[in-house]
Amino acid sequence: MHIEAALLARQQLYRRARDYLREQDVLEVETPLLGSAGTTDPQIESFQLRAGGQTRYLQTSPEFFLKRLVASTGRSVYSLGKVFRNGETGRWHNPEFSMLEWYRVGFNLQGIMQDTCQLVAACLGQPELQAHRVSYRELFEQHFSLNPHRAELPEVEPLVHQYTSYQAPLVSVAEGLQLLMDQVIEPGFYSPFTLLYHFPADQCALARLTDCEGDPVAERFELYAGQLELANGYHELTDADEQAHRFANDLQQRQQAGQPQVTVDQALVEALRSGMPDCAGVSVGMDRLLAHAMQLDGIQPLLPFGWSQS
Repeated sequence: MHIEAALLARQQLYRRARDYLREQDVLEVETPLLGSAGTTDPQIESFQLRAGGQTRYLQTSPEFFLKRLVASTGRSVYSLGKVFRNGETGRWHNPEFSMLEWYRVGFNLQGIMQDTCQLVAACLGQPELQAHRVSYRELFEQHFSLNPHRAELPEVEPLVHQYTSYQAPLVSVAEGLQLLMDQVIEPGFYSPFTLLYHFPADQCALARLTDCEGDPVAERFELYAGQLELANGYHELTDADEQAHRFANDLQQRQQAGQPQVTVDQALVEALRSGMPDCAGVSVGMDRLLAHAMQLDGIQPLLPFGWSQS
């Protein structure tokens, strides 16, 4: 594929995304690429550098800055630009990639799921997006007759050893559920689009928790195109004390795993404490969405300057 075709297709994709969000009165903003705080998520590593005698982090997402703007303005906002994640390289990954992230004030989980479908449909030039909606629990009950929100290690480990290539002892239930999801469930996503929602409470990231049929679940969703994850969204946590607790828990997990420690974004905690409005947010990997639109089996052909060329 000639790179010019990819550049023109990306320009059209970005224009359609911006047109949709402008029509929805979502304000485009710029956020810093370098910040004094990094992500505490044990699953994600930040690039660190020294600037002006201080440690700075290339942002893995504009999330913290966007939430601080929601708190200070009360407006729905979005950012479209580059983000950075250390160590993520492959067919669908690049350490530097393009992300669209937006926050809708007054939206709940169902509202942001519908909003995401409408935006992706607009980006693809389609009138609507037909997505199969299914909960995390429904999938595990269909495949393994297992309620993942109440499962214990003696139930999960035999399933992992039976259905996946992983044969070592499990460290946790969460590890086992993720292996079953990655190796058994996700490869079976054959619908054009799938909305997976209500993740286990320990996979809440920055989403709020709710009760669903007696189970604590995260108000979180992911949108897949076939087996490719395109978007990740939350009904956002607005409790400052709970946010501080989750940051501390992340740092403890990172220490136990021997991962680098990072500076916590206390400004986000204070923004929540000042009173962030009820809102929902979502991020979309634009390189992946473009690859899907162009029917490519990876993002590398779309990058005019890949990781090895930059």
